[in-house]
Amino acid sequence: MDESENTQFRTEDFYNALSSSDLETTDNESQQGHSWTTQVKKRKRVATGSPATTHNNTVIRVPSLQNAPNKYLLIIASINPSIKLGRQNPIKIQKALSDSVGVAKNLKQLANGNLLIECQDKHQWKAIQQRTSIGEWSIRTSLPKSTTSSAGVIYNVPLDFDIEDEDLKSVMKGQKVSKATRLTYYDKNSNTRKTSRSVKLIFDVPILPQTINIGFNSYKIKLYVPNPIQCYKCQGYGHMAGNCSNKRKCRKCGEDHQSNECNTESPKCVNCKGDHPSNYKLCPSREQQKTSYSKR
Repeated sequence: MDESENTQFRTEDFYNALSSSDLETTDNESQQGHSWTTQVKKRKRVATGSPATTHNNTVIRVPSLQNAPNKYLLIIASINPSIKLGRQNPIKIQKALSDSVGVAKNLKQLANGNLLIECQDKHQWKAIQQRTSIGEWSIRTSLPKSTTSSAGVIYNVPLDFDIEDEDLKSVMKGQKVSKATRLTYYDKNSNTRKTSRSVKLIFDVPILPQTINIGFNSYKIKLYVPNPIQCYKCQGYGHMAGNCSNKRKCRKCGEDHQSNECNTESPKCVNCKGDHPSNYKLCPSREQQKTSYSKR
């Protein structure tokens, strides 16, 4: 991971593993504050919304999660597609933001060159959306897809279920599914990728549903946790080689040379210091990255 001394731009403390779909954006739109709903909570029944103490016939007011973002996040991009704000001078970008709307809570460069900003509060969040420029750059803002959608996976879906079938698409669309993708796996015996019985689902709601009905079966939906993004230059996580300013590290031994030039028989992981290559799928550091994503 990027070990820059400027912690404002570190990735490890700011959304360790954003979904790849966060590089895509939705059209910017205004979100209201909390819209309140009144619910009656009886003994041994769970009220939706935030946790509360159980009482008999207690009337509680809970915020509608659909309208209240957990984090005030925005993606900032240049109007000029040839200009990538994430590749400009980071100090100038930070100063331009501070002069325009105040100090942001966090700022991160995305792999596609755009900026992901976490605002201090709703007021700053709305103020940035109203701006058309920061400093010398003309900008547009948009919401990360993770604030308007969610990704899940279902298992043991028969292989003869054609995910591209129009009738099946219609059935899933009625359950807020915007996209379904049959996952694949690498078969070492044949050295080819094969179709699995797992299906990734993208929902048009930010809170992942618990189940989905397909045909005569009801499938439990689990959070989709993508493989961590790993840099093949420094072997760290959270960024790619094209955006890496760290020193080169061999994925086999961790020394400063090309991995394909290494003949070591004693591998060493750059991340966990274990006796395995840095791209080992069961590396504790890799598993920690996946766990961090699932808890975000």
